[in-house]
Amino acid sequence: ADPNQAIFRFRGAGNSPLKWFIDRFGNKNLQLLSTNYRGGEQLVKSWRRLASYIPAASQTGVNWQHSKSAFPGGEVRVVIYDDPEAEISHLAQQLRHAHLRDGIPWRECAVITRTARAELMPIARSLRQSGIPVEMAGDEIVLAKQLAVRPLLLALQVAESETIDPDQAHRLLTSPLAGLDAVKLREIGRQLRASQKIQAELPKPSAQLLADWLQNPQLADLTDGEPIIKLAELLGQVRELIAQDASVHQMLWQLWSGTDWPGQLQESALAGDLQANADLDAVCELFEVAAAGQHLRGRSGILAFLTDISGQMIAADTARESDLRGRGVQLMTAHRAKGEQFRQVYILGAREGNWPKLIRRGSLLEPEMLSADGIGPVDITSQLPAERRLFYVACSRATEKLVVSGTHGMEGEGERPSRFLAELGVEIEQVTGRANRPLTLTGLTTDLRAVSVDPTAEPGLRKAAAARLAKLAQAKDRR
Repeated sequence: ADPNQAIFRFRGAGNSPLKWFIDRFGNKNLQLLSTNYRGGEQLVKSWRRLASYIPAASQTGVNWQHSKSAFPGGEVRVVIYDDPEAEISHLAQQLRHAHLRDGIPWRECAVITRTARAELMPIARSLRQSGIPVEMAGDEIVLAKQLAVRPLLLALQVAESETIDPDQAHRLLTSPLAGLDAVKLREIGRQLRASQKIQAELPKPSAQLLADWLQNPQLADLTDGEPIIKLAELLGQVRELIAQDASVHQMLWQLWSGTDWPGQLQESALAGDLQANADLDAVCELFEVAAAGQHLRGRSGILAFLTDISGQMIAADTARESDLRGRGVQLMTAHRAKGEQFRQVYILGAREGNWPKLIRRGSLLEPEMLSADGIGPVDITSQLPAERRLFYVACSRATEKLVVSGTHGMEGEGERPSRFLAELGVEIEQVTGRANRPLTLTGLTTDLRAVSVDPTAEPGLRKAAAARLAKLAQAKDRR
């Protein structure tokens, strides 16, 4: 038992049982394990510093700080970036460097955050866009926040309300239900405005015209508008089901099966696309929730279903095929990281207000506020030891390298880096701007093209860049 790692409080969990054991049987029955076999010397040194701020010794009467490393080495970095976008940009650069130059498998790297909903999804999205495979447990994200679930819920909402605003229309048309991109949407919008001018009417904004056309497909006849017409017909079919007092499950199935999106996801999933697997799992969970509410029918059923889904605060059980397989960078919260270890660990979001997160917590009746004199004062600073333990657990997952990062607040914001950063005992680096050219084939090609046409570059360098571009053009993927 390690009181410094007591981060769970459900049904009596914590370090109080250990204190009870020591009070009852004494310290002589304790065996202190003084050698750490996980991290190198520098890592263990930083962990000891973090542990020294945790009041575990005062609670148990035992000094838990006498651990030493079994081997030398280890690296600890603390970095402050300009903003969260720059933080993620440098994270992607470091992960690619570790994989391509140091030969570390993706699965041996982990990204840990304080919370799931606000932090993990943007990180996962950015890393995937950078070509970095990521894995995240399906139950880390609330069902309504799953990317594949959003368009289905929005389509239900629009079908129920029988009206659609420009923002809703844009989100639906650029979703997999219609499959249009922003460029194509702007082109169709220009055609709609041009047709209104021919009719000698003052043209509305393109966004409003698109919303009107999605609401009533008879308003225009454009050759490029087939996806919009199909989506409008699909919404009309759902409205017919509403009028027939059909179940929400039937309406969702009509939306899901009425497009080629399921086939596209299946094809991508069979090809090994991790995001497609996660999307299919999320959709399956949505249908399971809808199937469990067969009493939810018609318009009132949609409203109740949407209210229930959007009000969920606990992540749904979407962990099926998207269970962690160990093929990509592991994304997880600090609570899920307990009991795990990785060669390289990157902790993001270490800023005040997020880590430590000192807010009021408790049950509905808050019995912990009761004292002998009635209701006692609320002291959120009492949560600081628990936040320190959680941070300690996250930092102690690394075996070779630990990078902890925070950000400066945007202009006008009061955010500042976490107080925990200084407690790691290493110099804090200040990094400005975003990462340089990414370590990707696209980034390399961009640099080579820039050099090959740069009139200020040496002729030999330009020639070498052109030759390398020609070689890349002839290269084939061996996979």
